[in-house]
Amino acid sequence: MSSNSNKKGPAFLQTATRNYISGRLLFLNGQHYDGGVIAHEAIEKVLKSILYLLNDNRVIRGHKLDPLAKQVEEETGVDLTDFNNLFEYYEVCYAYRYPDDPQPKSFGTGTQYIHYKDKSFITLHDLALSKLNDQDEKNKSGIYTYCDDYFQDISSQKLDNLIRANEEISKERIEAVKEYWHGKGIYKKDQNGVTRFPGGMATRSF
Repeated sequence: MSSNSNKKGPAFLQTATRNYISGRLLFLNGQHYDGGVIAHEAIEKVLKSILYLLNDNRVIRGHKLDPLAKQVEEETGVDLTDFNNLFEYYEVCYAYRYPDDPQPKSFGTGTQYIHYKDKSFITLHDLALSKLNDQDEKNKSGIYTYCDDYFQDISSQKLDNLIRANEEISKERIEAVKEYWHGKGIYKKDQNGVTRFPGGMATRSF
């Protein structure tokens, strides 16, 4: 389980989520191959985040998804075999990053990959969150990083980038975390125009 001293796990989760959002935008705009490359980055890093959250002192080598997924399965007991073919597809995309590389015969694209990407990433993302002991840390990590404007009732594109055509994340889920923070007086402007943020920072506006 994560402790306050665990640094690598949350850091890898944040970077994985950033890659995930970038990949979603590529898939949503028809850039399926590039989306596959970035999806590989997202899955690799979220798998590593889980392993670091279990043991921050370990050393993780390599970028292949299969051994990382198998290690996560062994250490958590979670079955990831439903994603084997998808991870193989991401490996194919990742291997074909340069124009002078031969295009693999198995290379293919399809709009359904946005949904496969959402399913695989959110499954692993939520597994990573489950290894965080502190509820505040859970509710400010991963996908919730992209909800801070929504938590403040500020209109922005960030939330749409996360939930548009996403069958794995409901608005109710995001709303529940918003209510959690507002219940603690966070992300909610008070009568003096002060908005407090996780970690103690505050801003004032009129």
